[in-house]
Amino acid sequence: MTFRLGGHEIIKAAIILFALSLCALAGAETPGKKSVSGWRGDGTGIYKDATPPLEWQKGPGQNKNVLWVSRIPVTGFSSPIVAGRNIYFCGGNFDIMCFDKKNGKLLWIKQFSPYEAFTAEERVKWASELKKLDALAESRDRILKALPGALSDELDRKTKEKDDLEKQMQAVYSAMDPDRFPASQEDGFATATPVSDGENVYVWNALGITASFTLDGKMNWIRNSRVGKAGQEHGYHSSPLVSGGKVILNMKDYYALDAKTGAPAWTMKFWDWGTFASPVPVKIGGVDCFMSGDGGIVRSSDGKIICRGTVSHSSASPVLGNGQVFQLWSLLWSDARKAIHYYKAPASADPGFSPQMKYVELPVIEKPFKETNDRTFPSPVFYDGLLYFVTALGEFYCFDPAKSEYVYKTLIDSEDFDNSGPRPYSCGLLSSLCVAGGRIYLTTNTGLTLVIETGRKFNILAKNKILALVSRGYKKSTPEGFITSPYFDGNQIYFRGEKNLYCIGEPGKEIK
Repeated sequence: MTFRLGGHEIIKAAIILFALSLCALAGAETPGKKSVSGWRGDGTGIYKDATPPLEWQKGPGQNKNVLWVSRIPVTGFSSPIVAGRNIYFCGGNFDIMCFDKKNGKLLWIKQFSPYEAFTAEERVKWASELKKLDALAESRDRILKALPGALSDELDRKTKEKDDLEKQMQAVYSAMDPDRFPASQEDGFATATPVSDGENVYVWNALGITASFTLDGKMNWIRNSRVGKAGQEHGYHSSPLVSGGKVILNMKDYYALDAKTGAPAWTMKFWDWGTFASPVPVKIGGVDCFMSGDGGIVRSSDGKIICRGTVSHSSASPVLGNGQVFQLWSLLWSDARKAIHYYKAPASADPGFSPQMKYVELPVIEKPFKETNDRTFPSPVFYDGLLYFVTALGEFYCFDPAKSEYVYKTLIDSEDFDNSGPRPYSCGLLSSLCVAGGRIYLTTNTGLTLVIETGRKFNILAKNKILALVSRGYKKSTPEGFITSPYFDGNQIYFRGEKNLYCIGEPGKEIK
């Protein structure tokens, strides 16, 4: 499946990328070692035990510290996660894929589509349509089983056959109920990053279909969480969260399902406009909670609002550090004077807390290129008392909340942030920040990763590039795009590009 991005559509791709950062404190604290593994690891963006390499290069004639590269059969923007010995991520409209993290081998690919989610009552109601879908699904499943181990040319052929079958199935869905089953999101329905509790993997797509799989690919349950007309500008992309035994979803309003059974647990009405940020796990007074996209805090067990935030346009997820909640205002050109919203977190999980909000404006950084629609799409990190964040056009900031002042601000020197010229996407940076081995890792849309020193002085320690030229049908020989967030696992890093999955690590130190 091919998705085209450019111009206005880049907003949709950017909304996929949300982040969080949590640091332990009295009253509010991060989940412990038993916490889930999802987008940006445990949800902090801080990989405390990781020891990744400082340098790598991949391109024509270069293969430094690249352990393996594996073709991805389905395009998408879900970030990779690691659970056990495997790597998981989603793609297309309804696919979840599993790779062996040792060698990059595709182990299995399964679907969580409307066909799997139909209830017994719906199968009776749409009996004639289901006969058509039964035959198509049987052919589709044969292809899914054949994809692991398929060589390059065969993989392309089988993937095209799969796409054709899915289009036929989508036509049947749309004829059954066009409001419930719209034709597509331009960047696919399955853009959210999966989440794992170490025993199961939970996935969700923009049609509201949520499913639980065992780590070896057996479906535990599947449920259509939204059966009415779906709709939000730029679609749904927020990644699911597992907290307090619930699978929590941001579908403009917030929904919770029982993680063991998939049964509905609660619904929480949100702001009319919704947000695109993923929910962020946090404990308040020892109680499982999450930070919502506006920067507020909600109790996971029952959806009760502990406090509301004040950010109405958020693509980045909030972060927690030194007892304070931080959220970024995404539309910088509309109100840069309130770029950072932050407040002291409550000590208890009782509803009705009134945060004393502080606001910090964004300093202007002159750019040598035309500035258009600058936004804080990438999510920040909070590390060792400092908040780090970057805009889509490469403005990098370090903020000290203890002094309520910026430590430094700088424009990253890279042609990736110039909107002119051929790019895989029209902004320069959409991947969220991560910290591993005490260093910041920042990846641009064209596969350039800057390793930046943490602390009060801006210093680039290394510039690493993964270069692969791909064709998207309407453009040729443009760099492979990288807008997902990397996953750090011990001394290895996993990058998901448009076409390939990359394992970065030092030879001889591979995970056994």
